[in-house]
Amino acid sequence: IALVESICKVHSNVVVILSNGGIVEIPSSFVNGASAILECFLLGQAGGEAMADILFGMVSPSGKLPETIPISASDIPSDAYFPGTRDTVEYREGLDVGYRFFNTKNIPVRFPFGYGLSYTTFEYRDLQVEIRKDEEDAKQVYVSLDIRNAGTLDAKEVVQLYIHPVNSTVYRPFHELKEFQKIELKPKETKKVDFVLNERSFALFDIGFHDWVVESACTFEIQVGSSSRDIHLSKTIQFQTGKDTTKIARQSYPLEEEKQNNTSVSLIDDEVFAKRFGSQYQVVLDMIAEERKKASNPDFERKKPIDRNTLLKDASKRSLIAKLLMFVTIRVAGKEVKEGPSKQRELRMIRANVENLPLRNLVLFSQGAISFSLLDRLILLMNGKYMRCLGRVRRKPNEERERLL
Repeated sequence: IALVESICKVHSNVVVILSNGGIVEIPSSFVNGASAILECFLLGQAGGEAMADILFGMVSPSGKLPETIPISASDIPSDAYFPGTRDTVEYREGLDVGYRFFNTKNIPVRFPFGYGLSYTTFEYRDLQVEIRKDEEDAKQVYVSLDIRNAGTLDAKEVVQLYIHPVNSTVYRPFHELKEFQKIELKPKETKKVDFVLNERSFALFDIGFHDWVVESACTFEIQVGSSSRDIHLSKTIQFQTGKDTTKIARQSYPLEEEKQNNTSVSLIDDEVFAKRFGSQYQVVLDMIAEERKKASNPDFERKKPIDRNTLLKDASKRSLIAKLLMFVTIRVAGKEVKEGPSKQRELRMIRANVENLPLRNLVLFSQGAISFSLLDRLILLMNGKYMRCLGRVRRKPNEERERLL
C-alpha cells in the first residue's frame, strides 16, 4: 500500500491491478491517486493476456462487480455476529446480504454491486413495461428498453433489472436484482433489450403460508441500470390480484422506520430472529440462551467431555496430552515454511489454523500415524477415563488375533 501511495505522489498516470480471491478493502489513496483500478480477482493461465488486452485498449472492459466493495469491513452487517461462538454462528442479517443491505440503509460504499467501467458510454432509452398476466398465483410482466453505444469502440454492457417494493407490509430490501443481460454493441449502434418477469420476481416468502406470495396492494418499481446504484430508467406497476401477508410474516420481518435515513447496522433482537424459524421459535430461543450461558461462564465447556469434534485449542486447555498434540502438529506444519520476510506471518497463520482444528482432523493430518481407534483412546485419557482406555488397549490384541484366526 505504501509503495502504491508513494508512486501516486510522483506520477499522475498509475493503474492499480488487483489479484485477490475475494473482496478486499481498497484504500481511499488508491481511489484518489490512481487513474484506474483493474479488479482481476483470480484469473487462470490466460489472465496475463486478458489484462494486457484491457490495459492497451485492445478490448473494452465489460465486467461488473459480483459483490459490493465496502469502505470498511465493519460496515458489513454480519460483522456484528461473526465469528459467533464455538458451536454456532447466527445469520441475523436475514435478507440484508450484500448490496441489499448497503442500498437499503444507504451506506456509502467504495464501489457498488454491479459496478464496472468501460472505454465507451452507453445511453439507456425508452423503457416500456406491460403487465400481460395478473392472476393470484401467476404473473407475467414484459419489460423492454433501448441501449445505445455512444462511444467509438466496440463494447459490451451488462443491463441490470432491479425491483423495488414501494409499500410492502413486511420488511424487504430496498431493491433486488431480478434479471440481467449482457449485450455487445458497435459504435453508435442501438439494440433492444427485453425481459420477461413472472410471479417469483415480485414475491416474498411468507412463513405463515409456507409459500411465496405477491402482495395484493403493493406497488412495484421496475428499475433498470448499469449497477445497483446507477439506475437510469424506472416505471411503477401495481397488480390487481395477490394475497395479504400473514401476521407471523410481519412479526418476523417487521418494517423499520426511516430505513433510508438510518445508516447504522441494525441489531436484530432475539424475539424477531427466533420468529423467522416458525414452529421452531422456542427451540431457537433456548439455543440462544444456552450459547449466552456458555459465553458468560468459562467453566461451562469444561463440564462437557472432550470428543472428536472438540477443537485442539479447547482440548489443550484441559489436557496435557492435547496440548502436546497441538505443539507437535504446529511444529510439523511449520517445517514447510521457508525462510523469508513473511515467515513469522505464515507461522502465525498455521498456528491459528491448527488451534481451530477439531481432534478428528488429526487422523488426516498425521497421514496414518494416528488412527481413529488410537484417537478415541487418547480422548479417553484426555477425559481421565484411564481404566476404559486400558480396557480398549487389552481388547485390541484379542481382536487382532480373532481376525487372523
